[in-house]
Amino acid sequence: MLLLQTMFNIFYRVSNILFSALLVLSLSAPFLKAQSTVVWSQSYGGDQDETFQDIYITDQGGAQVIGYGQSNIGTIKGDKGLYDMIVCEMDKAGQLNWANNIGGSKNDLGKSILIHEGKTFIGGLTYSTDLDVKFNLGSGDIFFGSIDSDQQLANSSLFGGNKLDNIVAIHMHPDGSIILAANTSSTDVNQSGVGGATDIYVCRLLPEGILLWETTIGSDGIDKASDMVINKQGEIIIVGATFSDNFLEFKKGIKDGFVVCINSEGREIWGKRFGNGNYSGFSACDIDQNNNILITGVQGNINETSSGINGKYNEDIWTLKLSSEGDELWRKMFGGAANDFATDIISSIDGGMLIVGHTESFDGIVNT
Repeated sequence: MLLLQTMFNIFYRVSNILFSALLVLSLSAPFLKAQSTVVWSQSYGGDQDETFQDIYITDQGGAQVIGYGQSNIGTIKGDKGLYDMIVCEMDKAGQLNWANNIGGSKNDLGKSILIHEGKTFIGGLTYSTDLDVKFNLGSGDIFFGSIDSDQQLANSSLFGGNKLDNIVAIHMHPDGSIILAANTSSTDVNQSGVGGATDIYVCRLLPEGILLWETTIGSDGIDKASDMVINKQGEIIIVGATFSDNFLEFKKGIKDGFVVCINSEGREIWGKRFGNGNYSGFSACDIDQNNNILITGVQGNINETSSGINGKYNEDIWTLKLSSEGDELWRKMFGGAANDFATDIISSIDGGMLIVGHTESFDGIVNT
């Protein structure tokens, strides 16, 4: 079953998250002791597993969400294959307006959703070769499509190569095109970089799914994107983690976080690498009102000789603020004695931010 609370407002870039944003940003502020109130909560799903992966707020204050499931009965069904993509809409009180499942006889996983001028665009990962998805390029392909006014699949396109290609995000560019970011292990996609075990794949599409350009970013090892955002100038910011020795800058640890900025034609403007000499990575990013880049992720240690912010042998939430040119403005850490993970970050209109994630700690700045 799926549990969706009013906390979907966390993922909406609006002023109603202002008080919560201060809770995360200012460690010494009295807001640290404040508790948010759940306005409503709803469960969606059936007799098997379902999960939501992304959310977009509608003009009416409701939400459209995307994910995947495998139930044959229930409020949300995924009964076409092993797992089906699920797309549904709720009103502002959390009541289900409609739900639809998309897929073939194998696994089809919805990952990203956006709404532009009343039209819904979706991105996912597909392994199917039949039904809604007609063919497959490799072991798993990038799926891009749109939903019509009857909540049915209007058109769809597949991208990728001979191995796994897993979508990360889709965003609308200021010029009306769509930017898609993914991770690829394929060896026959357009290689713009060195080409390693896993590279970042970026493409620009017309809303109908027509490819304008595609490129890869990476080095000789494993380089994976985790999130993407587009700034006011139309520059594309991608964050993630890298194990490569020579990706962007010199290696700082076993795994490092990275930020790369490319222009609307796919050419790199700048790239930076961040680490603690051990184990680091970025999970999410956003742009604030001043076009600064907000990033969150984890900074951890995988040996007992080092310690986290409030304990040893653990992972802590790591947050950075960069200028639009990639210069570091500040960095902070949050956590307790156990593991603490950030999964998303949202800017607020006052220059603050809200970070969401999960914790195993019972003490420290972040605790259960």
